Amino acid sequence: MPELDRVIGHSLTEALIRGEAQGLPPIPQRWRAAVAEVAGCCHQDRFVYLVATEPEFLDVQPLVEAGVWILDHIAPDVAAHYVLHLAGAASPSTQEFVSRLRADLRATSGVAVA
Repeated sequence: MPELDRVIGHSLTEALIRGEAQGLPPIPQRWRAAVAEVAGCCHQDRFVYLVATEPEFLDVQPLVEAGVWILDHIAPDVAAHYVLHLAGAASPSTQEFVSRLRADLRATSGVAVA
């Protein structure tokens, strides 16, 4: 984990590149512009403000949907890591943990595909 923090830091772009290299599908086209806009604020060594050029609030729905989509895809890896490194005797199995994570995602948004 310290190596990832050193290499990726806060860079959303680098995190997505690394994720795709590990098998994460590319973010669907309908959310790419929103993710790219926010990724421009997430540099390796710092976050920068998103400067709004319009008086309206930023539409965060595409970002939420993209985030839910990513979480849905990484749920098995998150669960496996948790069970391997952090779980206690009363913790759920990997499969049960994945099911719970995806149930939470479905409750949050209709984007989850599992």
